[in-house]
Parts: sequence; structure tokens; C-alpha cells
Amino acid sequence: MAIRRTHRWEGCVEELDADTLWVRLIPTDHKGPELRAEIDRCRLPDAQPGSIFNLYTHVRGKKVRTVIRLKTLPVWTAEELAEIEARAQERSQEKS
Repeated sequence: MAIRRTHRWEGCVEELDADTLWVRLIPTDHKGPELRAEIDRCRLPDAQPGSIFNLYTHVRGKKVRTVIRLKTLPVWTAEELAEIEARAQERSQEKS
């Protein structure tokens, strides 16, 4: 029977160019050091500096599979932003 392991990291894109992403990886399911790594840009073509992603490695015997998923945040509408700002102003005035 083959040994199976999965490791998970949360990553952040620190720099990029046309071909490469330079990222910081923080383990989320095991103890280990924070890592710096280079990833081919084609693995996360929509990434920008500051983009957050999850990286998973699955090891089964001698085979290693890596999955990378970009975390996408919802886009807020102008109405939602105005409502949030109004609530923040109200709370600020309440505390004064």
C-alpha cells in the first residue's frame, strides 16, 4: 500500500514578471517554516501582487501532485460601499 500525504499552504504573491511569481507560503496543516518559492506564472495567470491562494501537495508513493487555487474575493458595489461608510460614520459619532 502506498503512503499518502497531503500538505496545505496559504500563499501570497509578493512579486511577478511575465513568466514567474515569487510567493510566500505559510503551512496551514502542519508545523513548518514559512517558505519563499517561485511558481510558473502559467499556474496562476490571473494573480497580481498581494493575491492570496491555496497550494496543496498530494504525495502517493513516488507521485506528487500539486494543486493551486486562487482565492477570489467578491466585488462590492458602490451602494454597498456607501452603506458601509455610512455605518462607520454613525459608529464613529456614537463613540464621540
